[in-house]
Amino acid sequence: MLTFSTKENKALGKIMEENESQETPKEEVNTTPKKKKEKNTYSTLNLLKTNTRVFFIVMGRITLYVLIGLLLNFVLYIFIDNRVSLMIDSQRLSFVWNLTGYALIALFLVGFPIIYFLFGQKNGVQRAIYVLLHQAKDFLFVFLIDRFFKWVNKRPDLKEKVEENRIDSLLNDSLPYYLKHFHQMSFVMRWIYKQFSKKFDFKELILQEVEEIGGTLDEPALKEHVADEATKKVPMIIIKKPAHRPLLILMGANVIVFFLVKLLVTIPT
Repeated sequence: MLTFSTKENKALGKIMEENESQETPKEEVNTTPKKKKEKNTYSTLNLLKTNTRVFFIVMGRITLYVLIGLLLNFVLYIFIDNRVSLMIDSQRLSFVWNLTGYALIALFLVGFPIIYFLFGQKNGVQRAIYVLLHQAKDFLFVFLIDRFFKWVNKRPDLKEKVEENRIDSLLNDSLPYYLKHFHQMSFVMRWIYKQFSKKFDFKELILQEVEEIGGTLDEPALKEHVADEATKKVPMIIIKKPAHRPLLILMGANVIVFFLVKLLVTIPT
């Protein structure tokens, strides 16, 4: 029989402990908290903030264009004011000349400013869509779905369709009607969606996403899914960055009309 001394026993025990620790390594516990998957959705407050920003983009551009139009035409009108006053006040001129004088006032102080308004509206809407596509593309779709459901919930007949799960009727009948009128939106947002709908088929996208989430009209799920998919399916080049060239062309045409009036409209002596 083999016998070991006390020192040998201690050394042998130490070797066995080292072997056991190598054979059964301790599992490391990962204490780092897992990051939650961020959902690409908008809260009511975020929708309101983005909506407000869009409103100021459009109205700011309209205001700028209208002010330019009013200022330019007021200055131009000053140079023909004497001539227009003679047309209106002179009793020796015919009714046609009086009417021409009023027409010139309406042209420079009303007509041209309205044209500047329309140009500003178009430029502002294009600018807003361009900003949204580059900074908050999913807003266009999340906000549309949010407004659509608000409209549906305010209509008892449509709300009944949702409760009875009559999805086909709602999507094929009610959705196309909504996409023509865009109820539950401000006039500025209607301008944007009517312009953007000329470039993109909202109905087709919504029908695809409803099918992908199981054919149900679950508003939160639809918003989240559309927000994710919209960034992939909408090309960035669908709307070009608006330029001020149309404004310069309008101003040039405005000045040309002024010179034509000044040269061609002469008061008979």
